[in-house]
Amino acid sequence: MENEHYAFIAGCLADPGNTAKQQALREWLAASAEHRALYEALKTLWETAGDLPPVPLDRTAGWDVLLQQLSAPRPAPRTRRISMRWWKAAAILLPLLTVAGYWLYHTKHNKLVTYTALHAKDSVVLPDGSAVYLQRGARLSWSRNFSERQVQLEAGEAFFLVVKDEQHRFSITAPNATVKVLGTSFNVSTRAGTTDVVVWEGKVSLDDGRHPPVVLRTGEMGIAGGGHDGVRKQEGDHRYRCGWANNNLVFYNQPVERVLQVLASHYQLGVMTPNPKLRGRRVTVRFDHLGPEEAINVLNALLDDELIKLQDTLRP
Repeated sequence: MENEHYAFIAGCLADPGNTAKQQALREWLAASAEHRALYEALKTLWETAGDLPPVPLDRTAGWDVLLQQLSAPRPAPRTRRISMRWWKAAAILLPLLTVAGYWLYHTKHNKLVTYTALHAKDSVVLPDGSAVYLQRGARLSWSRNFSERQVQLEAGEAFFLVVKDEQHRFSITAPNATVKVLGTSFNVSTRAGTTDVVVWEGKVSLDDGRHPPVVLRTGEMGIAGGGHDGVRKQEGDHRYRCGWANNNLVFYNQPVERVLQVLASHYQLGVMTPNPKLRGRRVTVRFDHLGPEEAINVLNALLDDELIKLQDTLRP
């Protein structure tokens, strides 16, 4: 847990212009006095680490420099007392601060910016105004100048709301695929050598780099990689795959079992098994920003009250 706090604080200190990060930081600081004390300690170390040599990454030399910086006399307005707790934090955080210093140096020189989602649904706004929602662990990078409107989804799952620009195409590279759009919204998931894309609205081009690209339209899903040649387009409407990000779950002619599976995951419910009489039945339904009980009630009414009683597993 401490390591997560260190990484979270370092990410906020490294990206002061990120509105989402700074709002999350304010909420985290307001949660407890312990959070505020830890933040002040790490902020002091961060400011000191800003003077570390950017390259090469030499932890031994970095430790010596850090000690010198902490012990050196400073002008009165910036003088701080270093407590034993801060020294302990310095010993723990030196590798993180050294890497952070390296990251800061390169981002200041128009290199890549990397954003890693630390929460179940994180978000970031790109320089062109496009918004990206990321699941925990997803990692996104882009050039600071962003002149080419290119990003790289290095890992995980993300939902993109791309600002339309007829003159500049927006592209996303994943480990085994490239997605190109002018302006639309869609979901990209990459794992185990496979990348899949689901279009919420508009159309995108999905390319595996070896075969002709495939155009995907609203509701369609394309899959690249996984040991197959070319991009495989999946039949049906798969917009429910975007619901984790926009809270708008759309099911078009989907089996009841799949609907319950997605609802259980989205609302963090227990395992929900439908009445055996409903097996194989398909439904078309939308849950637009509904709570869990509302969603279950709507589905139950649609199925003529044939769902099993879910009071034991439903958790709002």
